[in-house]
Amino acid sequence: MRTEYPIDTARAFAAPPQHRAEWVLWLQLRDRRFGGFKFVRQQPIGRYYVDFVCRGQRLIVEVEVTAASEWAAAAETAAKPRGSRAAGEQG
Repeated sequence: MRTEYPIDTARAFAAPPQHRAEWVLWLQLRDRRFGGFKFVRQQPIGRYYVDFVCRGQRLIVEVEVTAASEWAAAAETAAKPRGSRAAGEQG
């Protein structure tokens, strides 16, 4: 039995991935580029939608963008020189 979805929902899932991390991963997974395995994105599994799935291998890949964003912010903070002061700041 196939569930009918509103057209807006279908269009949202057909759009390119929203986050850079998802887009970069999709470029590597699509068109059987990753080991010849067929991946599809935004597929319903039960009541959830998963980011990427390879049904032949029973493999689901979820991208946690929040964690990636936090790591990028932490790396940027760590890369800033220590001991520098902004103009007008007294120490």
